[in-house]
Amino acid sequence: TVAYDKGPAGITENSFSSLSLDLYLFFGTYKGSRRFPFFEIAQYFATRILLYDQKYLWHDFAKSFFIFDNTDIFVNTENVSSIENCLARSECKNLATYRGGDNVIAVAEVKNVQMLEGNFLSFFF
Repeated sequence: TVAYDKGPAGITENSFSSLSLDLYLFFGTYKGSRRFPFFEIAQYFATRILLYDQKYLWHDFAKSFFIFDNTDIFVNTENVSSIENCLARSECKNLATYRGGDNVIAVAEVKNVQMLEGNFLSFFF
């Protein structure tokens, strides 16, 4: 999730990974996504891992920019919104981006992490 002038914009990522033990992570965002322009320029963003019973949120994120209108959110000091009561969420500062094929790979510093107990939402194809 990133902040932009009309409110928070969210995107569904298929994965992200730890880059080191110093709380850095990386992920790739598809350049063809209609939400890509918001993420390309964002200095701060939030990630989250949804609980198993939050599948409806994943579906809503895939369809609409504005799922935050019907969801409990938390807004951090960088004005980035994140979903309340998800399994895990991290608040990140974008450090660098690298173009690779049809994706842009972002490397970010994790500034804050919150976690709950529960089962995570996952998909296998």
